Amino acid sequence: MLGTLSSGLSAADLEDQAPIVFQADWFSNAQFAGFFWAEFGGIYAAHGLDVSFSPFDFSVDFLEKVSSGEAAFGTAEAYILMDAVARGEELVALGAVLGESPAGYIYLAESGIETAADLLGKRVGVHNYAQALLPFFVAEAGLDPDSVEAVEVQHKIEKLLEGSVDLHQGYAIDEMIRLQSMTDKPVKILLFEAMGMLMYSMVIYSSRKFVDENPDVVKAFMAASAEGWERAMRAPEIAALIVNGPFNDPRVDDTIVVRQAVSLKPFVLKEGRATLSMTRAKWEAMQVAYLESGMIDEPVDLDAFLALPTD
Repeated sequence: MLGTLSSGLSAADLEDQAPIVFQADWFSNAQFAGFFWAEFGGIYAAHGLDVSFSPFDFSVDFLEKVSSGEAAFGTAEAYILMDAVARGEELVALGAVLGESPAGYIYLAESGIETAADLLGKRVGVHNYAQALLPFFVAEAGLDPDSVEAVEVQHKIEKLLEGSVDLHQGYAIDEMIRLQSMTDKPVKILLFEAMGMLMYSMVIYSSRKFVDENPDVVKAFMAASAEGWERAMRAPEIAALIVNGPFNDPRVDDTIVVRQAVSLKPFVLKEGRATLSMTRAKWEAMQVAYLESGMIDEPVDLDAFLALPTD
């Protein structure tokens, strides 16, 4: 069935494709399914692009790969990009795969947690690069800062089952699914957006230099990527086959990729929002929250940072 995705372009057509490198900011799983579909299904080729994917590893400085020009495009969390820009990196946000962030604090339903107020007395597993978020949510909930304990966990979601933490930072589309695969107990998540921290997630970005010098390539990449994501979300089972086939990463549990692809849909496709689109209003609200929480130290010039459609 996957063979039906071919674009049917001739060898002569393929010789004219512009070579493009995409730098991933995480391991090859369903959260890149739309990009993979666009490549495997010939959508990029039909837009004149020959896209290859540079894999993620913890030793990879994915921002530097893009800012240096080694890669043309990549994805990253919004606050990571804004912090880099505030430090002088000339990066441009082009679109967002996830219109709302699936990030939050994951927990076992039996704990009785329902709102941020229930963080009282809890041990919360946090990542070292996002520790500022927890004090923000604690303050927003009106809790004493010392009433919640932060525990650095580094993506070890199994710590929830070990009982060393009561909640664990992660993605509804990744760690939450992995945790549910480890236990018969129901698993839930307190989403950051529901607790007052607006976020775009998987923000597509490039360097200012590349955007200025290759506007047609940028437009083609974004159009093709949007089409790839729309097709992948309409057929998540097929998207999972693509992820687990030509884009398989042995470090990823391929048994949960279908569930990942299905769980992505409400974050990618939402009525009233064009696929991959962003709004300045949300970025403005995000910047205020990031500054207030300490996620970023300096404001960025949104006019220079955002490449929003003009038509």
